Amino acid sequence: MILRYYLVGVFCLTFGMSGKVAGWELNKSLICPFVTDSSDIEKPFPPFLPVYRVGSKQQIWVRNGWKGTPDYSAEVRFSWEKQALNICFDIKDDAFFPSRSQDLENLSGDYILLLIQPKSAAPNVIKEMFRILIAPDPLDGTCDVKMFPGETPAALIGKPVVTVKQVEGGYKMLFTLSTRLWNSRPAQGKDLDIQIVFGDSDVSGKVEHTMALFPTWGSFGTFLNSLGHLQFMTDQWVHAYPQKAKFDKGTMDVKLTCGNRSTKPVMLGFSILDQSEKVVKEYDNIKMLAPGDVLSGDVVSVDLPDLEPAKEYTVYSHIGELISPASFKLVVDADLKDTVFCPGWIEKRVKLKHPNLPVTKENSLINETLRTIAGGGTVLWRAGVYDGTSREFPEVMRENGKYTIEAKEGVAEVSSIPWSLFGGVDALDGMNEPLEISIPKELGAQLPPFQPDYPISFEYLTLDKTRKRKANSANKLLLIGLVCTDSGGDQNPTIQVKNQKNKLLVEARLRPGSSQFAAQPHAYILRVWLSPQDTSVRIENVNERGRRAEIDFMALMGGGGDPIQLPDDQPRIAFDGGDEAKMFNKMLVTNLFFARNYLMSPDGRVQPSLPGGRFFLFKLPEHMALLEELSAWNKNKPIERGITNISLAHSWEHKRFKSNDPVSNMLGVITVWNYWRKSGLDKVILDTHWQTVIRDGLAKVKDAVTSNSMGLMGGTGEFGTASNDRGVSLPLNHIALSALACGVEMATVVGEGEAAEEWTGLIHKIEQGIQVHLTAAPGGEAVRSPLLYKAAHGLPEQKGVRSLIPQGTFIYGKTANKEIVLYNNDVRVFDTPYLFAGLPYITPRSGYTISAQDRRLLKKTVLYLRANAVLKQSDFLNHSLVTYKSSATQLWMITAMLLDENINYAGKMIESLVQYNFDEYSPLHINDDIEVSPFALEEKFNLAANGDNMGGSRDEVNAKSVALLLKLSRLMAGLDDHDLQTLKITPRIPASWNSVKVDDWYISHDIDNSVKGTKVHMTYRRANGGFKLDFKALSYIQKIEVRIGPFRSNENRVYVSVNGKRSLKDTVNINGTRWVFVPAKRVNGLTIEAVPAR
Repeated sequence: MILRYYLVGVFCLTFGMSGKVAGWELNKSLICPFVTDSSDIEKPFPPFLPVYRVGSKQQIWVRNGWKGTPDYSAEVRFSWEKQALNICFDIKDDAFFPSRSQDLENLSGDYILLLIQPKSAAPNVIKEMFRILIAPDPLDGTCDVKMFPGETPAALIGKPVVTVKQVEGGYKMLFTLSTRLWNSRPAQGKDLDIQIVFGDSDVSGKVEHTMALFPTWGSFGTFLNSLGHLQFMTDQWVHAYPQKAKFDKGTMDVKLTCGNRSTKPVMLGFSILDQSEKVVKEYDNIKMLAPGDVLSGDVVSVDLPDLEPAKEYTVYSHIGELISPASFKLVVDADLKDTVFCPGWIEKRVKLKHPNLPVTKENSLINETLRTIAGGGTVLWRAGVYDGTSREFPEVMRENGKYTIEAKEGVAEVSSIPWSLFGGVDALDGMNEPLEISIPKELGAQLPPFQPDYPISFEYLTLDKTRKRKANSANKLLLIGLVCTDSGGDQNPTIQVKNQKNKLLVEARLRPGSSQFAAQPHAYILRVWLSPQDTSVRIENVNERGRRAEIDFMALMGGGGDPIQLPDDQPRIAFDGGDEAKMFNKMLVTNLFFARNYLMSPDGRVQPSLPGGRFFLFKLPEHMALLEELSAWNKNKPIERGITNISLAHSWEHKRFKSNDPVSNMLGVITVWNYWRKSGLDKVILDTHWQTVIRDGLAKVKDAVTSNSMGLMGGTGEFGTASNDRGVSLPLNHIALSALACGVEMATVVGEGEAAEEWTGLIHKIEQGIQVHLTAAPGGEAVRSPLLYKAAHGLPEQKGVRSLIPQGTFIYGKTANKEIVLYNNDVRVFDTPYLFAGLPYITPRSGYTISAQDRRLLKKTVLYLRANAVLKQSDFLNHSLVTYKSSATQLWMITAMLLDENINYAGKMIESLVQYNFDEYSPLHINDDIEVSPFALEEKFNLAANGDNMGGSRDEVNAKSVALLLKLSRLMAGLDDHDLQTLKITPRIPASWNSVKVDDWYISHDIDNSVKGTKVHMTYRRANGGFKLDFKALSYIQKIEVRIGPFRSNENRVYVSVNGKRSLKDTVNINGTRWVFVPAKRVNGLTIEAVPAR
């Protein structure tokens, strides 16, 4: 026995797993016995070879349904000879569709993929993985084999020989790989890392489900990254591994795979050693193996000795004097002395770096976050904070079975909250299941009931009637924040919430959309409305083939409390009117709260999405888009730091996601201009950023324009062109004009006259270029293309494009060959709202009203789009909704309508935006990434073909879309200080809305020949058949111009009262509606009433 444990200390290797998914068999080390001669496909495979099965829930990723083991499953056996490696396959398959794939990128049909990573057995010194793709055709008895050797010479790897034979219910296959030329051939004690991936199709040309020999052990990795271990043995072998990852009641179940092909009987056993390799317990006489005996997965249950809590022990197995080269670890839980677990197999939390946000630490902000998520109310009880992680809850072991939490008033102790709801393939499945929250009847009893105050009942909202009825009879709202990673197919968590009577309250499948990396967290917030009769809820992850959902936070909301609103010390815009106006206010408050507190980090970085949203890593275009907009609202520390570090923002991008989008540099110039204006034209700001942001940024614009044959701004990215042939686009040039105008103003202030003159010349050049190249010529511009365009943004796939862009209509873009750009990265742009993507950024140059010439171009373009078949679908015509199903395209179109002064149709589109954004009673849908509030702005709308709203879609409160929503609210309010000499007020509100109110808004104005900043307040409302404006400022405004309206087309004259002084004025016709312009000088208070003259 002394010799045996000496060998353990010298030779044994420990293979602990960092696995996130175990359960099928906690076994990553497989046995490959020695055979004296090759197997024969016509004969049964050698019975002594260990059998490894493929067909469990841990091993399969299903896309289109797996009907069980007869549909597809496999048994795999390994053996080696002196000059060959053999793999025997027994495949169950109910339909044969051999793969015809020529590469590994687009695999389809039935295939088997071997991935081999050399270790101590290797073709040569190169350790890179090589791959072998096998496409068996059992009907023909043939097999196609393709080698992907990587850096290893194919001749050294050896030529595979594969034979296949059809049998009842499937086929047998024998794979033999020659190892004759390997510099280190298989031998006793050597090993390989290997994975075998199986693709099965029940339909020609498709892979419907994928299986693997080894589950995804790595941190949320894929099968392709999850290699197992193949150990070469001779006449004796043994491997012990735990049947489960956690054992209660002081016992342990061990699975044994062993064989004895020697001529003598041997004893099977295993031992437990402490960290100093001292034997704590020996199990020597487990079983005697006679010559020829083989065990494959037999289970032995043993009583554990008294082990010290929280210390790690190692379990080694042995057969005779042979020590297994594989082992596993044991730890006794520090608190539950009867619970033992195997740390190498337990799911561990993935630790990712998250921004340090004050909103997740200050109690008042935590509660306000929950109120914002809920839509109001009072926080009765909460556990954790919304941050897209479970990090505040410790990874505590508990016995399997129900776990109860009592929702006592206040904040729960985090140590009492489980960190995860485990799924069927998790090693800890069954722990904390179900998770019960007990709700005392007296909790919140003194408060009024909390019920949704959403008056909307649009007929085309597809709502869950049961949910709605439940909500309308509720008195409390339970918020359950969850986080999961994309497990693929049907393996994402399914969460059920039931009450104490087992009545189902909510069931949701969490299905993340796109991810930037494999372990990216995606967050969800389930809203469970509770009635007074619901005294407890039971939460469970019921997907037997699913993975875990981590608990982000939980909160119970009661009635009472103030409605959610913007803080009194911050700039505020609010609308009043019908249901849509009230809901638009909730959207504005919700999205601005999350933008300021979650998207904007204290260090000035903008997160592209909320915690758990579509994007996790920093994205420069989104950073600049939101920083530019928030800098127009007010000054605060995060914005100040963002401006201070604006020249460093390029370095914050992940190297894999570097952006060459030219928009970022131009928005940087506009951002500095906004901040400079909000700071009272502080020259220090310009001195700080003059060279690195303003001059360098506009130098890039100059280089792009002067080097372009059309004299226009070009580039790639969302608003550019897909090709690298120096094409140009309208949105890039609209943004360039604004950036240059801001640069001219700032250059004039700092005495850089040459720069101002140069940039003024560029403005004229771009304006001319737009007129010549990006405006349809007389007779119109024909568009023809025979290409097949993929479905995108809700539009159908289209074979070829034929169209005519009418004279005087904007053109999205042109290639270097001056051909019209139709699609940009598979997104149709030439006749869609992408034409208007640059309009939200033109206001620093033009203000909130554009020239008559620009309005004529805009009007023709709007009419062209509205008449176009691409947008002329039922959801667009009936619901004033852009067929492109993104909030950005709707917001671009609304902006164009408002600048075109088509207030009536713009109002309908605003109301559609509100109606389609609302998703209180709709279940989670595919591609959901974050559902945080019914009023959080969706990246995309989830529409049925008939225009019905199907609920939440993807990536709520993302930086780009929120910036557009805030710009829209500013445009509607109409406080325009781009001209320092004249403050213009041009409100635009939908016809069914009553008023807009702006408080504590900071403007810049020339006051007594000195540009200063001052706060203003404004209310604009409908009154007495006309309109009334109330305006106040902390300082005297030298010159104001107010535009009142719109009046009807036949209301040519109106009575106007200015601070009580009445006069009769003519109205002006703009795009079919009439307006009256009212000037005023040197005032700090102004009341204007305008009513039609009867």
